[in-house]
Amino acid sequence: MANYYKGSFVNTQVDYTDNSPNEQTFYLKITDTTEDDESEVTLEMADAPIVLQTVDNSEDKFTTIKSKSCTIRVFTDDIVNAMTFAGGGDTQYKVEVAVNSESDIIYTGWLSLSDLGQTFQPDPNVLQLIATDGIAFLQSVPLSDNESRYIQGPHPLIKYIAWALQKTGLELDIWVQMNVLEVSAIYDYPEYHFYNTVFLDAQTFEANVGELEDSYTALQKILGEFCELSQQKNKWFIKSIDEANYAQFRICRFDYEGQPVDYITELYAKDIGADSDYYTMAFMNDDARLSLQRPYKSVIHKFDYNYPAEIVQNIDFEKGTATTEPDPTQPTSTGIFNPQGWTLARAGDGTSGIWLDLYKQAGARGEIIKEFEYGYEKDRYLVVEHEDVAGDDFIHYVKSTPFYVQKGDRLSVSVDVGQDVNLNIVNPVHIWLEADTEYYTWQYDNTNPASIINQWVSKPKPLTASISDNPFTQMWRTTLDSSLDAEDELPKYTSMSSEIESPADGRIWVRLCVNSNIFAPLYFSNLTIDIIPRVNGSYQKYTGQQHTSEQDIDTLAVREELVYMSDAPRIEMKGSMLRRLLGDTLYSGNAAFETGNGVTLDGFLTPIFNVDDYIRITNTTNNNGTFRIVATNYSFVTDKTVLEFDEATVSEIDASTTITAYRYLLTENFYDSIDWPGGGAPQEDQTPYGQHQNQAVWNQFNRVFSAFEASVDGLDTDKTDNLGLPDLPDLMHMYRQQDTHPATYNKQFKCLHYEQDTDNCEWSIYMIEVGDGSIPKSYDGHSFKYIQK
Repeated sequence: MANYYKGSFVNTQVDYTDNSPNEQTFYLKITDTTEDDESEVTLEMADAPIVLQTVDNSEDKFTTIKSKSCTIRVFTDDIVNAMTFAGGGDTQYKVEVAVNSESDIIYTGWLSLSDLGQTFQPDPNVLQLIATDGIAFLQSVPLSDNESRYIQGPHPLIKYIAWALQKTGLELDIWVQMNVLEVSAIYDYPEYHFYNTVFLDAQTFEANVGELEDSYTALQKILGEFCELSQQKNKWFIKSIDEANYAQFRICRFDYEGQPVDYITELYAKDIGADSDYYTMAFMNDDARLSLQRPYKSVIHKFDYNYPAEIVQNIDFEKGTATTEPDPTQPTSTGIFNPQGWTLARAGDGTSGIWLDLYKQAGARGEIIKEFEYGYEKDRYLVVEHEDVAGDDFIHYVKSTPFYVQKGDRLSVSVDVGQDVNLNIVNPVHIWLEADTEYYTWQYDNTNPASIINQWVSKPKPLTASISDNPFTQMWRTTLDSSLDAEDELPKYTSMSSEIESPADGRIWVRLCVNSNIFAPLYFSNLTIDIIPRVNGSYQKYTGQQHTSEQDIDTLAVREELVYMSDAPRIEMKGSMLRRLLGDTLYSGNAAFETGNGVTLDGFLTPIFNVDDYIRITNTTNNNGTFRIVATNYSFVTDKTVLEFDEATVSEIDASTTITAYRYLLTENFYDSIDWPGGGAPQEDQTPYGQHQNQAVWNQFNRVFSAFEASVDGLDTDKTDNLGLPDLPDLMHMYRQQDTHPATYNKQFKCLHYEQDTDNCEWSIYMIEVGDGSIPKSYDGHSFKYIQK
């Protein structure tokens, strides 16, 4: 087996005038990624040696993902035959096609074992190989980060795109021609590009509890009904169909990990015409066929109001890391688990920091108990218990992940609280709301039926360090059944529940607690949290929202599609578009940064730093920036917290490091920066994203559009763009058909699918009109409504 299989050929006709001095050399390299000995085998290319084609021949302009493949034909011999690549996995044999020089790569993919074949005759035969760009792989790979870790919380769109595309096995830069900006974004700064400033919560892509959808579906949900994705110029290229009629492309470039690099402006237009004095490509064979796309009566986009399966992570206490495994062979056994998504901590002596949970957890318990019979789970609950330390008076608790509410939401919480000794009155639940300028704690006391308390108690931010500021002095308070006897099944539960209206926008945490004076365990099960949202000023049961663009014409054609990302009215909804702002200071003090991806901080900080949180680090010399946390660890012996990041850190010890949290709000309006270069669009041009999306699609269906299917002579294999990259016609280009005809005059076209023979430079194309210089886009006929049950 060889490390590299290489071949080359000189194409025979660059343009349809057969201008032989423009011949170009094509290079093929197949790399066996399991070898590294630099050995080479020379491939002898057969006829039609390299043919590039789109896989999906859909004639819908808004087909989201345009996968491409490459057909390779080489002659067989004793070394090269069908069995040469028989051992290949999906990403063992990497295929690269280049033109002009071996470094000018125009296509990268992977050999498909199931698609290779040859005639079963003595050598030499023609061995046909198919390479794919790997996008099909994504349909069976769950969305995760670049290290295959489960992701949660809000992340920028470009991170999801990059994480998904890396699963093709290709590390290609990402170019984006999509220039809608949020009104708060700064023009011409790549870090403010739409895909870098708009966030979605990972639960948008939730398939089941603790499981995300496949990466292909995630890309479709992000890009659908607005952009298409394909591999072009050896890059991943994302193109807004609304910008497909432009010859000048304004492109934001990201690296393969999704980091913004820069903006460029390039001319990507191709002309097709019979006059060889002006054009290098022309329709051939007299087979060009003109067709028309009829106008549509309306374009409707519906966005369903869906919420995550779990409003807080692991609300049913199902998931956790086992510390004691159950024995499935025994009639009864017990498993003990550290709960995923819940943090064990303590507070309660009235000194500074109680609101931020800065205390070590000592030796307290916060565990999930699962009871089994012959391996079948029969009961499950969470237990919280103090460590009995003489002279200490702490409240221990487990703290949930946060969830968002808005002012006026109706919040309902219930939980079963259990005991195995008589405890009487307890304070087992603390519900905490963090708003912009105030903290709120929900005080509920049902121990006196004549005067039940159910109210929010507020404190301004920041708080002074006095015992009166302790949030645990205002908690849910109830009386447990104190008549335990030998007949009772322990733990014995008492149900408590209440409803209240949210006093402000903010984030809520739930803490399940043990009183400071109780050194017996408390048990929790059946925790439920329900929100009745206040949408459009009411509590009506809205199921979604709808953007419609329509016209009164004599046609029945209607386009109606679901969209999965929009200007939702609630942060917690799946697909809700979010923007990120700096929040509170979480830490200020000593920090020891590693050479690698981490930092060590003083104290017990795991309750305030969560996996997948983004934080902002400042006041250092070498480590200022934004970091995503991928792991947290605490050492009781050294009293240190270690944060691990996805991003790189530099070795440094700094005594004044400041770490700031981020908070998330709903996005504001958007504008088309192509129409308003430099920013500053007037109010009337600032609209919700859903309206931009709906009208972008509408302008591709609201009138008659011309389409051509034809054979083309000439492939521009000798052409390069202003960046020096090969510029063969592709999906990204804007096309002009220059032969005089009412169906071509002043019109711009987009290629939807093709097949290109790079040797004789003949190819087929299906292209459809996307713009007409004499017909401006229409923004009339738009409406919005909420959808009710």
